[in-house]
Amino acid sequence: MEEYKGLSAGMKILLAKAEELDWWWSAWIEESQNGRTYVEMGQHSPAGEDFSMIIDFDSENQCNSFRDSLESYYEDFDIDEHIEMWVEAKRNGVSGVPSIRELVDDAREIDAMILKLSQTLREMEVEDSNE
Repeated sequence: MEEYKGLSAGMKILLAKAEELDWWWSAWIEESQNGRTYVEMGQHSPAGEDFSMIIDFDSENQCNSFRDSLESYYEDFDIDEHIEMWVEAKRNGVSGVPSIRELVDDAREIDAMILKLSQTLREMEVEDSNE
């Protein structure tokens, strides 16, 4: 895995908007995985979780494929599964895991954060030109 340096102008605009929404990001390429390109993105949740996600994109159609992948990630995000992961971690002795009530509220907020990012980037009119 190495840093991906071929981001299109449009993709840079999308990622700059993500930064405005308090998301950090890094773009990567994995040559050993047939040149898989993706962005790792993250943000702190209201409860302090260092939440991150991997969003794949096609190097030839970066903006649309990235937005499609982000939308799919949102659609696949399972609030209950996220809560269960942390409840199990707490049972296994992981320290700092908040109460179940806080986990529920936090998972809902994470879901809303991803939705806001997805909707905001979807509404932007950007192209994949490298000019």
